[in-house]
Amino acid sequence: MSELKTQSRQVVVPGETLATGLDYLPGNGAYRDGEIIRSGLLGITSVAGQLVKVIPLGGRYIPMEGDIVIGIVDEVRFSNWSVEINSPYKAQLKVADASNRFIDTRRSDMTDFFDLDETVIAQVIGVDNNMNINISLRGPGLMKIKDGKIILVNPAKVPRMIGKNGSMVRLIKEGTGCNITVAQNGRIWIKGPNKDKENLALKAIKLIEDEAHTAGLTERVREHLGMPKEKTGGA
Repeated sequence: MSELKTQSRQVVVPGETLATGLDYLPGNGAYRDGEIIRSGLLGITSVAGQLVKVIPLGGRYIPMEGDIVIGIVDEVRFSNWSVEINSPYKAQLKVADASNRFIDTRRSDMTDFFDLDETVIAQVIGVDNNMNINISLRGPGLMKIKDGKIILVNPAKVPRMIGKNGSMVRLIKEGTGCNITVAQNGRIWIKGPNKDKENLALKAIKLIEDEAHTAGLTERVREHLGMPKEKTGGA
């Protein structure tokens, strides 16, 4: 008989039993040992239906197609830009993916669009077997960042920062009035109505990073933000 031995957001160690039986499937960070699914690393569990996976507590960001990343331009080339994305691998931003309007590389100075050390919110649109990574700024919310704050967190904590269906980051936005983008590569952009609100959001994010594996975190974040407790039912 199949049985789930864990639940989402529990800290597990390599070899720890996550589920028994054949009804459950191992995802990233987990493996099957006969009829037992075990953790392959130190991390936080994630259970979605019959799929059981483990998100590593440490390690560098490995890009996947569809990810939102915050990157820093580290090289300007003739027809593209090299972008550092907090990963062992650099990303490439091609001219065709940099803007919705045509860029004539023969007549334009590439630095007029993106210069060294400028920061962008982009989406990973391609990753090949050799880890050649292409990103794009053609989409909603993708842009050059000109102000606000950028902080770095462990990429493994990003799912907890975002929360189920975006609930955690939405809570911080409501409590601070800040515009916030949480990128999969561990960088977070915060732009608020004033510095005090930005600092309040920053401290909430730090709280989540430090206590990502603990229960009752949402209520502690609400308390930090000075928001009323969430109603659990009734009229």
